[in-house]
Amino acid sequence: VTESERPLATRLWGAALRWLDTAGVKYAEERAVGKSFMNRAEVTVILQELALIPALLRGTKDRATVGVLTAYSAQRQALEDAISSRREGWPEIDVAVLTVDAAQGREYDLVYYSAVRANPRGEIGFLRDERRLNVALSRAKHGLTIVGDMGALVMAGTSFGSNAFIGIQSWMRKAPESRPVVRL
Repeated sequence: VTESERPLATRLWGAALRWLDTAGVKYAEERAVGKSFMNRAEVTVILQELALIPALLRGTKDRATVGVLTAYSAQRQALEDAISSRREGWPEIDVAVLTVDAAQGREYDLVYYSAVRANPRGEIGFLRDERRLNVALSRAKHGLTIVGDMGALVMAGTSFGSNAFIGIQSWMRKAPESRPVVRL
């Protein structure tokens, strides 16, 4: 798949795949909420990103479906709470906030994947099962943005095979001009 086959993301972001790296961002650590996790910094970053899309689409006939995905119910709720009051001001985009499991079988023009986990132990919990990670990373028709601590995610162990984040990081480093890692 070429960049020209992903025109919406290429026009909006300059790339069909990007990683917004939250390593070192204040308050970017994960926080346990009951049996779930959340990451307030990732909520803020995604909210800021979503607010930019309508302005970029205004004046065009384009509309976009946007999936905001996460593995954790606490993060899904935090994202939904932050986004719900702003939806009316974004008529150019239809935003769905879902857990990875709920997103299976669905597609969106643009996807933001909130990884949540950011710890020095490299524990990614739920996403040790790379089959779930595959669902999270394969829902975008035009563009995928991963939001999370690249260092913590790349060093994580998995249950069934290799860590997909390592492969993504390697692939992105081969062409950084068209596959940007944005350090926040």
